[in-house]
Amino acid sequence: RHACVAVLCDADFARAAHALGVGARIDLPLGGRGFPGDEPAAGPFEILALGDGRLVGTGPFYLGCRMDLGPMVRVRREGVEILVSSRKQQAADQAMFRHLGADPRDYRILVLKSSVHFRADFAALADEILMIKAPGANTADLHDLRFKRLRPGVEIR
Repeated sequence: RHACVAVLCDADFARAAHALGVGARIDLPLGGRGFPGDEPAAGPFEILALGDGRLVGTGPFYLGCRMDLGPMVRVRREGVEILVSSRKQQAADQAMFRHLGADPRDYRILVLKSSVHFRADFAALADEILMIKAPGANTADLHDLRFKRLRPGVEIR
């Protein structure tokens, strides 16, 4: 409860939510189509807010950047809210929340889909930051990379 996940990219889900409107329930799988082995989140979801995805960054990292994330939606399932965009963008600016009528300060837990860029605009809100090692095609932990063609004399520690 009082948690929000941001920002998942699922253009089909966002488009379907816009067709249904705020207050409706959408019973489609969310996400999980990016890489082999990914699993979508099952519905149903309650549609809380819709946005066109056009916003201007207000935090230190994206300050003044004009973004077009395509149709966006804020949904809720079992007390957890999720921000969904139609275009990929790291959750590194609170403006993404405000665009969908949410204030990140109102949540006890924020799950931000971002490597480190989120820190500029969100670190001051946190009592604690947990870095999670998630499966997928990209790793945030460089120790997971298996270098095979290093030139002689180069060592990985």
